[in-house]
Amino acid sequence: MTRSALFVLVVPWVIAACGPTPAGLDAGTPSDGGGAFDAAGGGPDSGLDGPDAAWPDAALLDAASPDAAWPDAAWPDPVDAGPPSGFDAGLVPYVEPATPASGLTDVSADLDAVLENGSLDGACAAWAQDPDDQAKKLRCGKWMFFFEGFGTLGVPAPLFEFMSAEFEDEIGLGQTGLGLIRNPYSDMPLPLGVGEGAPTGNVASYAYTCAACHFGQLPDGRYAVGAPNHDYDYGGQQLALFVVPGVIQPGFDPADHDPAALARVQPMIDKLENTPGLKWQLLFDLLPLVFQSGQAPPVTPALEAAYASWPRGTLDFVMAPLPLDDELHTVSKIIPLWDIPTDDERAAFGMPHALLAWTGGAESLEEFLTGFVDIGGGDTTEWTPERLSPLRDYIMTLRSPPPAVAADETLRARGENTFVGAGCVDCHDGPRGESTQIYEYSDIGTDGAMAYWGQGTILLDAEAEAALPWGVKAPRLFGLHGHRRFLHNGSLDSLAQLLCLSPRGSWPEPNAATGHEYGCDLPVADRQALLVFLNAL
Repeated sequence: MTRSALFVLVVPWVIAACGPTPAGLDAGTPSDGGGAFDAAGGGPDSGLDGPDAAWPDAALLDAASPDAAWPDAAWPDPVDAGPPSGFDAGLVPYVEPATPASGLTDVSADLDAVLENGSLDGACAAWAQDPDDQAKKLRCGKWMFFFEGFGTLGVPAPLFEFMSAEFEDEIGLGQTGLGLIRNPYSDMPLPLGVGEGAPTGNVASYAYTCAACHFGQLPDGRYAVGAPNHDYDYGGQQLALFVVPGVIQPGFDPADHDPAALARVQPMIDKLENTPGLKWQLLFDLLPLVFQSGQAPPVTPALEAAYASWPRGTLDFVMAPLPLDDELHTVSKIIPLWDIPTDDERAAFGMPHALLAWTGGAESLEEFLTGFVDIGGGDTTEWTPERLSPLRDYIMTLRSPPPAVAADETLRARGENTFVGAGCVDCHDGPRGESTQIYEYSDIGTDGAMAYWGQGTILLDAEAEAALPWGVKAPRLFGLHGHRRFLHNGSLDSLAQLLCLSPRGSWPEPNAATGHEYGCDLPVADRQALLVFLNAL
């Protein structure tokens, strides 16, 4: 398989999963990433000022009650539930995944417990000494999930450490204001989700790990491995890392930068300008990079505008600073890594393969992990499937946590009957509510920018062209109560918006909050019951 064919199978999951970002956005096409969001608002608690300040303020419905405290403008007038709307369709065919006996804590309100109380260091060495011990293998996989960078391209360590330590009021110590979780076992204020990357000459780097995008806090406060980190301000992080350091360069001119992007990092720039000695400290920290070969990736105003336009929990992976640039601006929300179906489950439900990623183009977890290493610049001859197998096995044990509060059973049952009777299950027909096939973009009607993915200059050969699924799948539904972004591009804040119980915003591609209006014509009481059912999965 050629590298570009591997790209089309793997990158759609990486886009939705996580990672750094291409430089040559083609203005005037769906790759045009103008600053479409209001840059006002935010503050120290929310990280960089930015697009989230302009998004509708809607919370997830408490699965225990349809009368949860929605904003007055968002929640419809109370409706007498009355009898169901003629649906008596029975139960959904979903399969509750078996709980693995891993001996690991992957969901807890106690961060130390989830991190195995700091005992994961050395886990892979222990497994290497006893390769037949599955428990040791899974502990190694969990360490890899949080700390393995696979030798992929990373951010120079002096820059990453400076940004993590010097801007407590602007982005939080350890970049916690950007939605990352601080590593309690690090001697310096670093976030979880970074590991050792490929060095730049003699300068160490931090590369992203699985945990950057797939570890976070649920709305109820519990930490969960495999959860989509919809608090992660990836675009804001890239602006902090690649725009702010430019202030120390002679001739820095704000007019050379996108206004919305500059506004998001202005508090950091002000601190550099107004804190005695801080610019000199940054310059001193970055001096080792001056003597290394290569250049920092170019960050154009169009690229800055794209970064500035992303709400938390969304990104475009195939952009600078990664070496791959598809020259298209396609935004995806971060997806969960829990409840991936087993081979037996896929066969029982008639799935052609794993259908991973939004496009369904990644056929297996093994294929994705190898592709992630390759696309990130790692050495796949070193990172063989066998060496990656602890991480693969560990991810397959991840389960969506149950809701913290049990649902009202009458409403949940009504919602389930509505889900089946209204035909939702016809598309969400897989083991955990994912689809068993790929649908054309026109069938779903969501933001059309992703339909252009694959038409950029990066895909040049026939094998790669043939490998593109040219569509989207329906996602897994288990654990929706832990999500804060909906639709493939994350343009909706809640299931209430998805079911037209709360108003949707209006933004241009690739952030359009359009499509998937199935169920919006159902009676309000049925849609309220649907929310309870979906949040109970």
